[in-house]
Amino acid sequence: MTLWNRFQHSYKKSPRLWASGLFLLALLIVAGALAYLGFYPIAFVNGSVIWARTYQENYRYAGIYYQNLRRAAATQTTTVPIADLSSKDLEVAVLNALVTRALVDQAAGREIGSDLDQMVNEKLANYENDQQLQMGAQTLYGMPYPDFRSEILVPQARADLLSARLYLRGVSMDNWLSDSLSKAKVTILSSDFHWDGAKVVAN
Repeated sequence: MTLWNRFQHSYKKSPRLWASGLFLLALLIVAGALAYLGFYPIAFVNGSVIWARTYQENYRYAGIYYQNLRRAAATQTTTVPIADLSSKDLEVAVLNALVTRALVDQAAGREIGSDLDQMVNEKLANYENDQQLQMGAQTLYGMPYPDFRSEILVPQARADLLSARLYLRGVSMDNWLSDSLSKAKVTILSSDFHWDGAKVVAN
């Protein structure tokens, strides 16, 4: 009996078992592809997901920006010295920035509601055709403008809008952030880091 004949015989005896096996195999392939592309969580912030892909991209851009700052500082004796950061320091800084971004996004959504995206777009409208800004984003961060917009400009616009709403209530952004970080429910899905109750720290 050939291998093909054995497969046909086995399939006829247990079609449901074979179907289940193929389904599980397909799931494993899809899961592997998603993991390879970074579509798996690296942290949760009050239930919101920080995706590994987002973290990886921000880490890469932060590294480019940091190296550019160091090169610029090395050529200018009057520049304030740039602190030496290890790769672990940079990873921690990026994770903390993403936790802060998640908290800001959540609060801005509560404070402003369904008008948030429209207000952000209006705030950024003047930048859309700014060629100098787009060139600067590419030079400093190594980021194409769409990434610079989504990863830098949009989060900053949301933070500015939230800060304005808090100001009307007599609350400073710094005090709000400190309080929000201390109350946040943060889970880090990496053995390299943990949440100490107020920030991400390396293990």
